[in-house]
Amino acid sequence: MYRLSIYEIVPIMNKIKKIPYGITDYALFKTDNLYYVDKTKYIELLEEMPNFLFLIRPRRFGKSLFINTLKAYYDVHYKNEFNFFFSDTYIGKNPTPNKNKYLILSFNFAIVDPRIENTEESFEFHFNTQISDFLSKYKKYYNREQLNEIDLANKALHKFVSILKSTKQNKLDLFIIIDEYDNFTNSILASYGEDKYLKFTKEKGFFKHFFNVIKAGTTEINASISKMFITGVSPITLEDVTSGGIGHNITTNPLLNEIIGFTKNDVNNILKYYKNTGKIKHDINSIFRIFKQWYGNYVFAKNYKSEMYNSTMVFNFLTYYFLTGEFPDNLVDDKTKIDYTKLRHLLIIDKKLNGNFSVLKQIVAEKEINCELQASFSIKELHKRDNFISLLYYFGLLTISEFKKGQYYFKIPNEAINSFFAKFIKDAYEDANIFNLDIYKYGNLINKMAFDGEWQPVFEFLSAEVKKQTKIRDYIEGESMLKGFLLAYLNIIDYFIITSEKELNKGFADLWLQAFWFKYSDIEYSYIIELKYFKRTANKNIKAKITDIVAGASQQLKEYEKDKLLNTTKANTKLIKIVLIYNAWELVHYQEV
Repeated sequence: MYRLSIYEIVPIMNKIKKIPYGITDYALFKTDNLYYVDKTKYIELLEEMPNFLFLIRPRRFGKSLFINTLKAYYDVHYKNEFNFFFSDTYIGKNPTPNKNKYLILSFNFAIVDPRIENTEESFEFHFNTQISDFLSKYKKYYNREQLNEIDLANKALHKFVSILKSTKQNKLDLFIIIDEYDNFTNSILASYGEDKYLKFTKEKGFFKHFFNVIKAGTTEINASISKMFITGVSPITLEDVTSGGIGHNITTNPLLNEIIGFTKNDVNNILKYYKNTGKIKHDINSIFRIFKQWYGNYVFAKNYKSEMYNSTMVFNFLTYYFLTGEFPDNLVDDKTKIDYTKLRHLLIIDKKLNGNFSVLKQIVAEKEINCELQASFSIKELHKRDNFISLLYYFGLLTISEFKKGQYYFKIPNEAINSFFAKFIKDAYEDANIFNLDIYKYGNLINKMAFDGEWQPVFEFLSAEVKKQTKIRDYIEGESMLKGFLLAYLNIIDYFIITSEKELNKGFADLWLQAFWFKYSDIEYSYIIELKYFKRTANKNIKAKITDIVAGASQQLKEYEKDKLLNTTKANTKLIKIVLIYNAWELVHYQEV
């Protein structure tokens, strides 16, 4: 953040506030008339907690903006700009004694180049840049001898050690802020594997050395680091570089559930503001339902009822809408897609599916999974079930549904994440050379299912391919595995928003294929599917029982059809009710009812 000379700037209050999509510089919210959701009340709350804090939240939820808000509030360099920055915020009206008290040394490791041949040099360059900025701002707090000692150090880390030494000598208050601490290490792990990742995070790695210095600066007598705030998306790297963590982990603190992201009230206020200014022409309730279905339902603390929304996705939607006057065809931010494609390595080792894949399929099929949430674990322990599920929660791929009997229960939060899971499964099958489809041919079949009501060829094609490609059969044993398989491949092309175990009229439909009508305005059909599964060894006379099986399934489907919400979400499409009967992986009967 740069130093401002902005007293001559007069805010133009009658102008409509702009959407701050991708903006993390807190100063710009003041100078560029951007819409701001005030999170400054949490500054007051954080001061009641330990001085060294660690917060995990999914990417693109607003962590960097909050980090920059902390810088503006605590930096002694911005003391004269306090009223400009904060006069219209909670913390501006309720300042704490620590405002503008600290020298701030900040790092953003999202900047570090994860290409392995460039990583160490890039880290050194970023480190040096931040130290140079620090000395430029605060050199008056150090004497000439101290500045010379810092300048003579030949490496950035050595300069850092000298700064800590001089800071302690001068009894200064130093605040270390690290944003996206694990960004480049996660990229290295995804792109190059565990061995290369460990090169940077184990005993001789420069990143471990950096955190050793940090740890010493927080634990010594009269510690040179007075305050610290670290953000990331998982605890793995911190566990690996510090062997037990550093700082107080506030990730699941119920008081901080809403510190990052938008609440329901935040989203409603945004929609009302832009409706009142004329920027929104559609019914805001219909837009809110889309936001909840696609971007909402996150809970970060047990026994917490207020659900959070992904702020970046909300603003991405509105940015497109304000430019075109239409809902975006792609409801999922492309940047978020790129983030999550990096996670495929969690499922594949040496082109073979690992135990994590079975957990993933269970989540997709059953929509809920329980475990003991792990606060920290190393990369070597990621194969353990509870650690893998915990990691999915930290990444934002799962959210807390409830806490009971000493266990956390997790669910997929929304359709955006549901689509990522389906893609993970499909891609994992392909990467392991287990199942491959002619996507062009299959896409044409899905198209006819959506627009012409010709659903039979889709399931005939999948059934024939499973019969032909024998490797896949071992992976669709069991009803939940079969559902996971169907979800993955029905999701390949987004004509439908597909939900497993959808609650309809006090029952649960196996598969609900809601027409994606706000993207494909001329789509004609939606589907409810009742799935009947039998083990190959247990039911050799299934065909003789088909009439009774279909009769029971038909009654269930007719009850689902009465659901009021279903009739709203299907809009003007025709609803087709289908029964599929499987004997293990083999489709033995299918019909419309």
